[in-house]
Amino acid sequence: MDWDALYEKVEQLCDTGEYEAALEVANQALDVAESLGDEEMIARSLFYMAYLNDVLESDELAAEFYRRSLQLFEQVDHEEGVESEDVALVAGNLGMIYKRQGKSKEAETLYERALFIMGDLHGSESAEYAKQLQNLADLYLGMKSFDQAEALLLRVLLIQERTLNKDDLEIAHTLCDLAEVYYQTEQFEKPERHYLRAIGVMEKNVEASDTELAMTLSNLAELYQVLERHDEAAGLYERVLGMEGVGKEVKAVAASNLGQVFFSQGRVHEGRSLMEGMLVALASEDETDGYLKTVVMKQLGFGLKMTGELEEAEGLYRRALGLREALIGREHLDIVPLLDDLGDLYVDQGRFSEAEAYFMRSLELNRKLRNAGDPEIGQSMKHLGENFFSLGAYRKAMEMYEGALEILVEVYGERHIDIAYLENGLGDVNHSLEKLDEAAAHYQKAIALCESLAGDDDEVIDEKFGGIGDVLASACNNLALVYGEWGRLVEAVVLMERAIAILERGTKDESESIKISLKNLVDLYEELGDVENAKAVKSRLDEVS
Repeated sequence: MDWDALYEKVEQLCDTGEYEAALEVANQALDVAESLGDEEMIARSLFYMAYLNDVLESDELAAEFYRRSLQLFEQVDHEEGVESEDVALVAGNLGMIYKRQGKSKEAETLYERALFIMGDLHGSESAEYAKQLQNLADLYLGMKSFDQAEALLLRVLLIQERTLNKDDLEIAHTLCDLAEVYYQTEQFEKPERHYLRAIGVMEKNVEASDTELAMTLSNLAELYQVLERHDEAAGLYERVLGMEGVGKEVKAVAASNLGQVFFSQGRVHEGRSLMEGMLVALASEDETDGYLKTVVMKQLGFGLKMTGELEEAEGLYRRALGLREALIGREHLDIVPLLDDLGDLYVDQGRFSEAEAYFMRSLELNRKLRNAGDPEIGQSMKHLGENFFSLGAYRKAMEMYEGALEILVEVYGERHIDIAYLENGLGDVNHSLEKLDEAAAHYQKAIALCESLAGDDDEVIDEKFGGIGDVLASACNNLALVYGEWGRLVEAVVLMERAIAILERGTKDESESIKISLKNLVDLYEELGDVENAKAVKSRLDEVS
């Protein structure tokens, strides 16, 4: 059989999803091309070998064939004096494999090359150019380079709206990616409209899969959970669970999250029954069911932790960790969330030495398996810093906080709630070490960052950003204590009153924090000799108690 006939046969088999058979024919085509010595035929045969191994999830083989194909296409282009779309296609596909392998810089170089070629061939306002831009944006999203991802995605959306039908699925994908950027950067007021528009496109488009729609509905539901719009979240999860064309992987996650919603609404029995029922449904011994069981156990453990069932939550976390380790090994990034869950549980119980062991292992895995500078490494260091502080190991806490700050500033920039949190934490460490000047500087920076993120109007801080109110109140309280030690009592009183006002307006139960700040305020007024105000604050304290 000649090469053209073999090439056509490969395409036919791919169209019918017979990828293993197609791989055998592609290998025959490669033999024929090599016997003819035709570089372009060899390059195309290598491309199909790469593509089919890619589809069959043999990444190393696929990458090797893509590299060989790219090299030959480059030789052909050099002889013809142009860079072809073939080079862009191979570079883009090889970039996707590198992305999956965590080789972000190599992927970025290939994506940028494909982008340049497509821009040169089709123009920078074309759908082809937008597709390459989206690949690069997805890479930045995975790298948590959110500013770069957002800028590219906004440009992609603009091009798509000019060149594609308004109900094209590519537009829905871009909207979902933009929503994810805003969700990850905690700009929670922005994702909803993007998700709703994407869902509208998917519902109209016959090419959209049920799974794709279900995952977008679930993402919107998760947003509603964060915004404490629990009824709307529950409705979306229930819709996903009722969809016939959706696999058990998506449904297991939706059931777990719906269980969490029920726990949040105080419907503990319903939440528990739903998740325990899902565990029973995942009865087979295959790896997929086993892994999904760990997902449900993790969520049920968290729900029980919320209701104070700490011993039972610990048991579920341990079972989930043991099962997940048996399925994927002890050195895998999917082990990290369960290690952190156990660490957090032990912190809640005051078992800081046990928590340290889990947080340390989490950090070691992140350092070993992620790229240097990944924000998850920074988050692990932040957890350890908190734990060391609780243990009174202030030097170790400072080391962890400073390391986390260096990483997270590089990823998020200065204006991010985690940066404000770490500045406040560094203030606490320096305060405990009696370095008052350094402590005050960190507290002041934390306050300034909170104000720059949410504005200096305390009335709207908790409406705009859930966690910023907590950090701002804490930093104000702590700076007030430093000012009190310096004898700057009037300034200390103003800051302490501000901390209390923010806590009282918060949506969470902050009664313990309010009591601490009120006691501090009583002490400040007594130091000032202001008996009347000290008495009034004591009355407020009695009401809270």
